[in-house]
Amino acid sequence: MAYNPVSQKVVMFGGYGRVSYYGDTWTFDGTDWKRKRVTVAPSPRAAAGMAFDVKLQKLVLFGGWNGQNYLGDTWIWDGSTATWTQMSPAKSPKPMTGPMLFSDPQNGRVDTYGGFDGRFYSLTTYRRRDGSWHKQFPAQSPSARGSAPPHAGVRRGPGS
Repeated sequence: MAYNPVSQKVVMFGGYGRVSYYGDTWTFDGTDWKRKRVTVAPSPRAAAGMAFDVKLQKLVLFGGWNGQNYLGDTWIWDGSTATWTQMSPAKSPKPMTGPMLFSDPQNGRVDTYGGFDGRFYSLTTYRRRDGSWHKQFPAQSPSARGSAPPHAGVRRGPGS
């Protein structure tokens, strides 16, 4: 789930319910939820990461878990057309659940950190640019982890 400033709506994809994984897309405008009927979408999953790419003006979704497999696919949500597009990056992080995606504060691109690949928690940072994921080499990194709470990107008003 992530905020899309283009459509000015929160976008939610997938998740896990009582007995199944979901592959549906919903938007929330601050008052009402609306299911988006799309012809192309990511496969059902839970624990994917999603963040807004300021340069692209689109949301980027990566990874997740479908009950049997760790996922490593990358999808783009276009808030102006309400459509999903699967990307085919030349390089990509390992398939994983709980990757933490965020808008890079310096350049507006989407970065990902961490996640769980079925054996290990990751301590790797990747940046998405030029249609691919590029491994980053920061001087320091947090310990390996996954599934940290996302930044909602919502400003709080008086009395919040």
